[in-house]
Amino acid sequence: MDQYLTIEETAQLLDVTSRTVRRFAKRGLLTKFKSKGKVLFNPREVEQLNNTRSEGTTLGVIYKRVEELSRRQTVLEARVSILEMALSSRQQYVELNNSDVAKVRAAVIETSKRRDLGFPEIAQWADDLIRLERNACKAIGIKRLKTLAKKLIAVGDETPEVLRDPSKSIYVDKLVLLLDRLAGYSKS
Repeated sequence: MDQYLTIEETAQLLDVTSRTVRRFAKRGLLTKFKSKGKVLFNPREVEQLNNTRSEGTTLGVIYKRVEELSRRQTVLEARVSILEMALSSRQQYVELNNSDVAKVRAAVIETSKRRDLGFPEIAQWADDLIRLERNACKAIGIKRLKTLAKKLIAVGDETPEVLRDPSKSIYVDKLVLLLDRLAGYSKS
């Protein structure tokens, strides 16, 4: 077990979600390492955390309480997401003319290169991209839009605003929906 674990592998071993693994790392329960753009975890540390959770130690009791509260929070987040998605889905799709497509394509390329993205940009892009209709997406470039959406999701999952206020994860959820939609567009 000398090999480092990915977020998904760590989540599977701990029997939690990938988002919970990121929260553990943010709270200092796990130390993350980055290699070739991937977030990795030390398997010994993951095993130690898993053993601590299963024992009846004080940390284990605290973890169980946090786990219970996290479950409740997840349910509430899901309910809020459903309501916000319902509201945002009532917005009309935006059709772009050729000059607008060129401007959006340039902005997508520019933003994809940036390393200093914050929550305001993520929220704005999520709201704007989810409203693009099929032809506009194809004209801008499905691959470009997927790249940007994946980057925004990765950054969004780690932003302090989303970690402090889970209701703001709706913007990340919109980007996930966009990725699903783009996958459908590229098949047709």
